[in-house]
Amino acid sequence: MISLQQLAAALGGEVSGNQVLAPGPGHSPTDRSMSIWLTADGYTVHSHSTDDWKACRDHIDERIGAPKWEPQKKSDHPLVAMSAMARKSKQESDVNAQAGKSDPANYVYCKADGTPRLRVNRTATKGFWQEHWDGERFVKGGITEQRVPYKLPELLKYPDAPVLIVEGEKDVENVMDLGPFVATTNAGGAGNWHADLNQYFSGRDVFILPDNDEAGEAHARKVHENLKGIAKEIRILRLPGLGDKGDVSDWIAADGTPEQLVDLLKAAPKYEDAAPKTEEPPADAIPDMGIWDAGDDLELPEPRHWLLGNQFCRKFLSGLLAPGSTGKTVLRMLQCLALATGRKLTGQHVFKRCRVLIVSLEDDKDELRRRLKAACIHYGIKPSDLKGWLFCAAPKGFKLAEMKNGSRQIGILEKMLRRDIERWKPDLVTLDPFIKLHAMEENDNGAMDFVCDLLVQLAIEYDIAVDAPHHTKKGNVVAGDADAGRGASAARDAGRLIYTLTRMTEEEAKTFGVKPEERKAHVRLDSGKVNISRDAGEATWFKIIGVPLGNGNEDYPAGDEVQTVVPWHPPKTWDGLGSVQLNSALDDIDAGLPNGQRYSNAGKAAERAAWPVVQRHCPGKTEQQCRDIVNTWVKNGLLCAADYIDPVTRKPLKGLRVDSSKRPQ
Repeated sequence: MISLQQLAAALGGEVSGNQVLAPGPGHSPTDRSMSIWLTADGYTVHSHSTDDWKACRDHIDERIGAPKWEPQKKSDHPLVAMSAMARKSKQESDVNAQAGKSDPANYVYCKADGTPRLRVNRTATKGFWQEHWDGERFVKGGITEQRVPYKLPELLKYPDAPVLIVEGEKDVENVMDLGPFVATTNAGGAGNWHADLNQYFSGRDVFILPDNDEAGEAHARKVHENLKGIAKEIRILRLPGLGDKGDVSDWIAADGTPEQLVDLLKAAPKYEDAAPKTEEPPADAIPDMGIWDAGDDLELPEPRHWLLGNQFCRKFLSGLLAPGSTGKTVLRMLQCLALATGRKLTGQHVFKRCRVLIVSLEDDKDELRRRLKAACIHYGIKPSDLKGWLFCAAPKGFKLAEMKNGSRQIGILEKMLRRDIERWKPDLVTLDPFIKLHAMEENDNGAMDFVCDLLVQLAIEYDIAVDAPHHTKKGNVVAGDADAGRGASAARDAGRLIYTLTRMTEEEAKTFGVKPEERKAHVRLDSGKVNISRDAGEATWFKIIGVPLGNGNEDYPAGDEVQTVVPWHPPKTWDGLGSVQLNSALDDIDAGLPNGQRYSNAGKAAERAAWPVVQRHCPGKTEQQCRDIVNTWVKNGLLCAADYIDPVTRKPLKGLRVDSSKRPQ
């Protein structure tokens, strides 16, 4: 593989950054009028003088031992050009192998003469940023005019070859590595095809190879709209066997061969024949909207059919957003058990005993059984209590919605759910987790809207509550933040009853007097979006506990300890406090310190802090609770911050005094 140093030595130049500066053809040895970069298929050259680009390439090829470039003759059939390209001499192949690949994270777009126009840089985290050529160097920022397709010189070098339009530079490189194909793309990925590019495809045979997702299909439509009437013929090849968001690189990685690709291209239909067709339905087949006159609506509608607190309601989609390992699944399981038994296990009101179907899309059958047994053991629930009320399933690999042939399709899981809802007649169906329900792009609002519509349709058709707990995105999650869910906002918008489950924070632990090592076992349930009823206000707390199953055997004598949750109530600041305790604390605050200083409620007060006085008289209260008591007294005027001359600092300060008229009785 030739390196920049070897190229510089061959040309009598020098390496400068990621390029070689060398004399142009016929120039003096000290001249540096040529810039050369290594690229995926050899090199790119730019002359800073008036030298012809072909003369520069011939000069370089001669120095490194490559054959001179010759234009290719036209062939009778566009696909024959591919075969002709495959018959390149071994010498040329060897030279290309020596030239090697450029850094796969950098893709240079060149003009017809090989002059750089744009460079796309790919980061390690699959981010992209662009630089444009200013005549001497690459400068950060893209271009807004005179755009060129990727590999333009190669497009022009083989004027009779069909052009494969894919969605990214990596795909272009992989297709051209696979065999004798001419491939290209536009900068910026799907949706960023611009009219500037159309001129280079005039009279060409074009094949569009879309990615297997909605964005890929939309991009294919845009390319077709632009090249229609310009290209000689436009065909579309939806590669077989691609998963959701799959692309031609995935197809190649799955052992796709050049011969297979040629066969697929020969069989590819014209775009117009393959595009989904829509027909105008006859007037009598257009569904009725069901419009009614509000003036005729004289009766009150029925109340909403709530099942458990404000968590589940018939005809509505609910969700619980939580980071991993927060207790989301065990909480939902206990809520399901509360409905199935008619018992107030979670502290939330059970409106009516209900049949429940739990569909676990993540845990297998045995793990689901362990979780259920843990809750049943702790709460004394017998199997007979659940008979005919709680039904469970742990299917794997089935999807409610998926991508097929580039379009959204209803998956087999939807039919499975319909069959089992009709058979078992559940009042609540919970599907955990949401991400396992579908094989769609979770950041695509249209795709998530499609999935949620299917769930809402089930809820309305069968008059049931449907629940789909969901993972949160990375980073800290704020309690009650309905936007914390992973993926597109459509999933949040479709749910009417969205809650969050978050771990107790360090500040909350201090407030409630919870030991640091026990903090993560406490979780809070908050309303994130309950837009069909009043917000519940304060958080509902639970504590995660371990329950021994007693299922030990010879190999595992200890058996399993599995989590469940129990309702937990944080201590109330004023609970258990009488007027005698409070007045004793007020007496000490009013008397001040022995050295004549007065107490303060300032957050940074040290020796003068008033909260330790309260804690001496109320030893069961935490620091934060004692601070809250002092601040409440200040807020209602029982304690007043009065000016005085501090005997220690001899400066005017503010100190607390008691207004005896407002003392507790």
